[in-house]
Amino acid sequence: MDHLWLQQGLAIARQNLAAARARLATLDSSPDPYVDQLDAELTALADGPSVDSSRDDMFAALPAAPLILVGDFATSSTPKDLAVEALTHAPGATLALTLPEGRHKSLVADFLANRGSAAQLFADARLAESIPRFAWKPYVGLLKTAARLGRRVELVESDLHEPLRTRQETAVRRLSQLAEQGPVVALMGELRLADLALKELPEQLRSRCVRLLCDAAGPFFRGISAGRDGTGTAQLAPQTWSRQTQPPMTRLLGFINWCENNEESLDGPAMASRFRSFAQTISKRFALPAHGAGRPAVFAPGDPRYLAVAAASCKFSAAQMEHLATSYTNGESRYLPEANIAYLGQPALSHVAEEAAHFLRTRTGGAGVGLSSEDRFWSIAIHEMAAYLGSKVIVPSRQAPTLPPNLNRDEIGQETLAHLYGYQMAEKLWRRRDHDAVRKLVKTLYMQDLVEPGVAKGLYFRSLTCVADRRR
Repeated sequence: MDHLWLQQGLAIARQNLAAARARLATLDSSPDPYVDQLDAELTALADGPSVDSSRDDMFAALPAAPLILVGDFATSSTPKDLAVEALTHAPGATLALTLPEGRHKSLVADFLANRGSAAQLFADARLAESIPRFAWKPYVGLLKTAARLGRRVELVESDLHEPLRTRQETAVRRLSQLAEQGPVVALMGELRLADLALKELPEQLRSRCVRLLCDAAGPFFRGISAGRDGTGTAQLAPQTWSRQTQPPMTRLLGFINWCENNEESLDGPAMASRFRSFAQTISKRFALPAHGAGRPAVFAPGDPRYLAVAAASCKFSAAQMEHLATSYTNGESRYLPEANIAYLGQPALSHVAEEAAHFLRTRTGGAGVGLSSEDRFWSIAIHEMAAYLGSKVIVPSRQAPTLPPNLNRDEIGQETLAHLYGYQMAEKLWRRRDHDAVRKLVKTLYMQDLVEPGVAKGLYFRSLTCVADRRR
């Protein structure tokens, strides 16, 4: 691993993480200075000094704690997995879920007794208001663990339309009451909610409370700097630990993606395996030949090792490395066939699927584009067409962006326009994907070398013919 490029990657990752945090702050429709202050304090804690710890040390503190706060975003499976482990290591603890107000607590009891379905529980108990559907599975797993262990489950509810501070004060009062009756494992939903709850607890309870966070930035960057992968367990402060499973940028972008686009994202630990499995699924769907590339190294969003590994491969010049650093700064995904490395700039499911399709297109037909400006334009359109079609195999509900009315081609740029042309044509081909001519064409889109003059343009106009032809 190249040390100089690792340090540059770390600097870029920290800069991008700060920008993502600022972006997240703009999504709050009712900002509260008190909550902003707590966010700043939590960021300082997560980014500050920490020491390596172990799962055993972390779990050893749980049996004596009256309240165990597990905090992270609803879109990540990591906190649910951590809450499952906390329940297992805290004998007799009640599981508490902080949720919007609902009036159907009996549905939880019915579900735990196998008398109700998960879909009914999430819909009727209004859990769907704060938990995206794609994240239900880990919540269901957590509830089933509570049932298997014979633990009580409590919904600590508050009015979704109240200010966050008011909601949290309501939740804290209920958590305090529960903790007086016995130990409690509380899944707080967001990192700052755990911090806010800790601030609001009575002193005699707060001093004995344990807080479990996920993917703190400080331990991640410290681990990467030391030549490790940034995962493991770290202690941030007395009675406060963080479970490290992925770059903090990956977790944060996943939550932002849900807030802005209501779209599913992948957690970092699953990204590499899902990328490879997506490529296999797409290859099988389009009957592509074996590409023989071997398993690509896949880096999740915000992982600075990407640049260091690329540099260490000795496949790129200094100018090319600077270009890779710029694309990394801009959050762009990229597959590097010279070193068999894939960097994923976004964790969205459709994006990871599209990049897996780009990988396939590169390995079967090459990464080349035409040399003239016209040939380059159509080559990019074909690359994007193939990649978008591949993503539809994994996410059939995905919709291509439409060409804006009164489009100013000079203003958006030729490369962006080529992307749009590719996406639009792919959407039309997908609707006719079962036609023989389209199946043959899609295979050619993946396998055709696009360097020769006129080849890419010819393929695009052949696509137009396939779309217009109503015969099979």
